[in-house]
Amino acid sequence: MEIPAPAFVTSFTLVNEARSYDATGRLLEVGYGVSTPEFRIEDWPKFLEALPADTPAGRIVRAKRTPAQLESAEKLRQALGPAEAHLARMETQKTAAETASKGAEADKKESLEAALKTAREARDKAARERDALLDQQPAELPAPWKRHVPELLRGLAGPATFYLDHATDFPLPAAADGARKRLLALGIARESGTVFEMLPLFPGDTAPATRLSRYQSAELARFHGELVAAVLPGVKFESRQPLVDFRLTTPKNWRDVYQHDDAGEVIGWTRYGDTGTRTEFTADGLVVLTRDHVDRPDTAVPVTYGDAGDAAKRKRATPLTFTPHPPALRYEYRDDADRRGRVLPLSPKESGVPGEQ
Repeated sequence: MEIPAPAFVTSFTLVNEARSYDATGRLLEVGYGVSTPEFRIEDWPKFLEALPADTPAGRIVRAKRTPAQLESAEKLRQALGPAEAHLARMETQKTAAETASKGAEADKKESLEAALKTAREARDKAARERDALLDQQPAELPAPWKRHVPELLRGLAGPATFYLDHATDFPLPAAADGARKRLLALGIARESGTVFEMLPLFPGDTAPATRLSRYQSAELARFHGELVAAVLPGVKFESRQPLVDFRLTTPKNWRDVYQHDDAGEVIGWTRYGDTGTRTEFTADGLVVLTRDHVDRPDTAVPVTYGDAGDAAKRKRATPLTFTPHPPALRYEYRDDADRRGRVLPLSPKESGVPGEQ
């Protein structure tokens, strides 16, 4: 009996792109610039003081903590306050010593430089003492404070329904409104009353939050991260994208959602720009101008993508742009069942060109 050799199929994609496929392997979506939420605490005393406060944000965080963990957080707050104050004093003394040593006269230079060295060492010692408090891992915590709190906030902002679950707890702060508008622009959500309604990529009867693509989930986490940072004092949020060499690819500020015919062939895609633009493309990559009686592309126009120049000479990455340009073309179809058609020239008099993206 012959035993076939094992086979492997390997697909390589860029780490800053999120691609989604259906059960049959059809490409449904490419989301560009996918990111992960990153939290850090810029002001620990402010953050810890907010935990026991009778505010919606304080109550939401406390709901995720045990009584023992809350007690431990209070002990850290009480110890951290004096340590931060001492560090601030040492920082002030160091700055004063640096100022005094600049342009000092020769007979005073040696003593002032010695004083500066002492001030710097005192400041560094105070910083180590403060950091030692944050590096502690009480028995109630799964990790030291410095690592545990960012993980806690990521877990808080992670669920797709976080905002919808707490929308009545606090009004949407202005600092998070830009991220909300981005969700609407990218076609991930739409306005629905005072909140929004999710538009999951995958069809089905289950809850919308269970049918989101990886890119949609990442963008919701981005919005939730901005929201958490806006309502919790001392918290800084950053949406971090994986590093991809800009000589290999150009950043793209859009999301492409693909359409297919009954045979599974791509017949076009919709491009959602992060500024709210929405552009329809044919399967040939042309921008749709008009559609026929069965909603197929009737006329379309080619696209020129922004020239980033010689990749080897690029010093920084700039977002890719695309511009529709003449001549316009028209599509001809065999019959009403044909969804792809073929491209034919269109007379200049009949052509039209949409605006630039």
